[in-house]
Parts: sequence; C-alpha cells; structure tokens
Amino acid sequence: MYLSFDDAENDEHFPLVYCVAFAFPALDAIQIDHHVEGLFELGGAGGDPWWKISRFVNDAGQIMYSAEYETYIDGVAPPYGEYDEATVKRYFARVMREYVRVHPESKTHIGQLIQKYQLEPKPTGI
Repeated sequence: MYLSFDDAENDEHFPLVYCVAFAFPALDAIQIDHHVEGLFELGGAGGDPWWKISRFVNDAGQIMYSAEYETYIDGVAPPYGEYDEATVKRYFARVMREYVRVHPESKTHIGQLIQKYQLEPKPTGI
C-alpha cells in the first residue's frame, strides 16, 4: 500500500486514510483515473474491500467529503468521517506522490491529475 494508518495526521482521519489507500492499489492509469475523476468530477468513488468517498455541501455551503468503509479491523473506529476539501486533496496528493515514487513511469500522468484537480496548493512565487 502507498498509504497506511501511520500516515494519518490524527485518529479522526483513519476512515479517509483507509479509503484513499484502497483507491491506490491501482495497477494502471485507467483505474487511477476512475477513482480520481470519479471523486473530483462526479462526486464519489468507491471499491473493494468496501470503501466509499462522497462529496457533499454542508449547511454552511462548504464542500465536504464523507469517507466510510466496512471494517473488519479490530480497534479501528469509527468507520465513517467527514472532511473538508483541502484535507481530502492533501491525502490524495500524498498517496499519488508515493505512487510516483514507486512507479516513476507514471510521473507525467499523475502530475497532470494533481494539476487538473488542484490537489496541491500552487506555489507562491518569489
């Protein structure tokens, strides 16, 4: 896996980490595109083992994402969480950069996805 629970910024991020990690056992660009485009264009992505991330707008008008999974992992709770867009993008960018480290041939394609969906903040120049 390209992301683990050890990569979570805090315990509340476990559902998101789980979902993002399982979005990236992807073996080819088609599967990566399916998950990334599904989430950031269509508003949702999911797969096996059962995981799902969905976009919604909260009462304050803020874009949010829910992440949930069926858990068979003892001691890992809760299997659901809600996250702001910046947090979701940060984890997706992190796992995609790790994917490129392991699969350097994917650097151009992954870079295009990161840029297209603005997964990393644009650098402020000097």
